[in-house]
Amino acid sequence: MILQAFPALEHYAEILDLAHDSVIALDLDGTIRKWNRGAERLLGYSAEDVVGKNVSIVSGNDGLLTCSGDHLARLLETGLEEFDGVVRTKFGELRPIHIRLGLLRDVEGRPAGLLSFAIDRAELERTRADLKEREGQLRTIVDAIPICVAHIGSDLRYRFVNRAYEELLGRPATDLVGRTVHEALAGQYVVPEACVRTVLAGNCVTNEETLYRANGERRLVSLQRVPDRGPDGTINGYFVVTLDITEDRRAEAERLDREKRLRETLVAEVHHRVKNALQGTVGLLRSQADRHPELLAALEPAIYQVLAVSVSFGLMSRRGIAGIVLCDVVQEVASNLERMTGRGIEMTLSAAIRGRPIEIDQAHGVNLSLVINELIFNAIKHLPDSLPSRQVTVALDREGNTATVRVASESRHLPEGFDFENGKALGLGLSLIRFLLPPHRCSLRFESSSQGVTAVLTLDTGALAPSPPPERGESSQAAAEPLKITRRGTTP
Repeated sequence: MILQAFPALEHYAEILDLAHDSVIALDLDGTIRKWNRGAERLLGYSAEDVVGKNVSIVSGNDGLLTCSGDHLARLLETGLEEFDGVVRTKFGELRPIHIRLGLLRDVEGRPAGLLSFAIDRAELERTRADLKEREGQLRTIVDAIPICVAHIGSDLRYRFVNRAYEELLGRPATDLVGRTVHEALAGQYVVPEACVRTVLAGNCVTNEETLYRANGERRLVSLQRVPDRGPDGTINGYFVVTLDITEDRRAEAERLDREKRLRETLVAEVHHRVKNALQGTVGLLRSQADRHPELLAALEPAIYQVLAVSVSFGLMSRRGIAGIVLCDVVQEVASNLERMTGRGIEMTLSAAIRGRPIEIDQAHGVNLSLVINELIFNAIKHLPDSLPSRQVTVALDREGNTATVRVASESRHLPEGFDFENGKALGLGLSLIRFLLPPHRCSLRFESSSQGVTAVLTLDTGALAPSPPPERGESSQAAAEPLKITRRGTTP
């Protein structure tokens, strides 16, 4: 008997009673040995009514539950068989059911009985219809939301995509569902393997990625991958929630660009006004010098210094927030000094400078203008009065990230005890230069020979460069073709 072969059935009787489905245990001859409460609800018979009786009590003389030879053959071969049938309830009602039969074997492996699971097909159809209706409602809701949603199985095959997802990719669901992400989106999207491994390990992943629509249009999207975790904790795949942020990023970039242009305009206007104010100050100082010639020697250095500062602000007003160009600084400072002192200044630009102008961060613009002004003015000031035709030579060169400005003149030798590095025997102008030179970015040395004195200013262009680098505009000196530019001064 089945209870002798399977005493566990008696032990688990209470658990079987909790099952909603009908569960019936039978001997091989069809004698009913166990009848749970689900069977009572389905067929109307209590366990006392049927246990010990043949199953024909519910199949009737018409044999509606009789297994065919094919059913029995498959049952003996596989141990499990499913089919639809009809049962007769205690009240004579015929009820269609779906049956699953399992073959029970004894400890020696011989067939010992059957375990039958049955469910009312009408109830099943109602449940299926209800699930289908709810699935349709859910599909309507998911298709209506503007966010792209897809479900991808653990085998990386699409199981579901909503309408927004189809529209984003420009592909119908039939092109996606059932295919792997690699197959479906080949050429449109590169699957981030690390993200997939992370989400299949049970962790959410959010990041921004790039994909291409079917027409080749590039889109920037924000993706959130959420693991699909089953009741037992198994990861069955993951959901992908995708938001197209292309237009948001474009609008943000345009807003930042507008703000940048406005900022550049305001900065340029401020620099322009400062330049005008400084030039007005120069005019006032020159007017005082003209009225009081005895003050000229004292006012002249200040006039040139203020004018040098105005050069820096003038260049900054033309370039917005971009860095100023070294060539422009040197040439404009030299032009002002040439015009106001009447001394000729010969300027030489190397091919390396002309081909790749050097940009200096605006933060160093004023100091650099003052240093260049003092070096050139100092060279002019020490030219012998007996040689009025002598010129000052300014040469610019670069090698890698190092730029060199050489200011040479046939001036008198350096004074006795001169030591620029230690600040000995310096005039007011050179003392100012020592204060203005940016530490660790610039160095200055003086070379004395029978030909005169040369000041060599070395600049670290990498340390002085604008940061972050601005959009590079064309320098006013970049297209200067002549290697040697000579200007003759006129008396102011």
